Amino acid sequence: MPHIANTYCALCILLMCDDDFSEVHGDEILLNLSFYESDNVCPIRALPYESEEDMRFVYCACAIK
Repeated sequence: MPHIANTYCALCILLMCDDDFSEVHGDEILLNLSFYESDNVCPIRALPYESEEDMRFVYCACAIK
């Protein structure tokens, strides 16, 4: 299951390793992020179970975009 913080960390690691991001599916990542957008940002969407809400996940989502 996708997780905002894990996605952010993975992209940061690729950046630190001077990866060219050629194998990153950016369109799919952005599409997945659109499912998280609401009044509150949760790190995962697993209805009917909602995860914690935290401003750190908002930062991760913004940094990914």
